[in-house]
Amino acid sequence: MRGGQIVVAGQWFPSSQLCSECGYKMAEMLLKVRRWQCPCCPTPSMM
Repeated sequence: MRGGQIVVAGQWFPSSQLCSECGYKMAEMLLKVRRWQCPCCPTPSMM
């Protein structure tokens, strides 16, 4: 590995709803949403 980290997440863990920068969790999203803007920081989050 190149200094990376492997994390095992449960099948129903809402990883696509979490901001990769600050950890903010979106309350609700439609299944068709693939990109969203975090309301807490300027990071565009993607699945």
